[in-house]
Amino acid sequence: MRYVIPFLAILTILIVQPSFADHSLVFVQNDVWLHKKGSQNKTKLKVGDKVASGQEVSTSHNGVAVLKLEDGARLKLNGRSRIRVSSKKSISSHFLLRGSVFASIEKKMKLKKPKFQIRTRSATMGVRGTQFFVSYGRGSDVWMCVNEGEVKLSSLKSKKSVLVQKGQGVLMPKGSGITPPKPYEWTKDLNWKMDPSQGDLENTANLESAYEDLLDQDYD
Repeated sequence: MRYVIPFLAILTILIVQPSFADHSLVFVQNDVWLHKKGSQNKTKLKVGDKVASGQEVSTSHNGVAVLKLEDGARLKLNGRSRIRVSSKKSISSHFLLRGSVFASIEKKMKLKKPKFQIRTRSATMGVRGTQFFVSYGRGSDVWMCVNEGEVKLSSLKSKKSVLVQKGQGVLMPKGSGITPPKPYEWTKDLNWKMDPSQGDLENTANLESAYEDLLDQDYD
């Protein structure tokens, strides 16, 4: 019996203590914060800090954060953005609450079924191995484009999906209809850099031109 109590105490600690996934900040510019899910309380982050599954990272208006995930993928969070990082048994799924993010997934992660997702309140983007950009704002509008590989975008409202190839973008106004995948002007100035040794990582592309593209587009 003398071994039972210590064993139970250790077991309790293992259950109660949060388990940190091996997500870590590899680049921080200006103010970047950590939040518990749904909380307004925040802690300022710095390079090397860890982020657990279910926690949220946000940036100031001119903030930039690059997060290296446990599976080797990288997320670059742009200014005025917030994302919840998570990891399930069979899929790496991350929820963009506002703003925009670049995702870079290593080619060695390619599988028959998509194992990496970026989600918003109105859409899901599933990928195999690629580089892509997602912006979420103005209600439920979604902008998405692909730099490498391919991404399947699905509308949660209309249940429709499209496959977006390298060099193509789509717009999903109000979280429903999806414009035909094709090259768009607004995608040309995006800053895909993830490594500070390559230069400035801040993305200054103006997505307002995406709304000009919408004027002449039909969507399903």
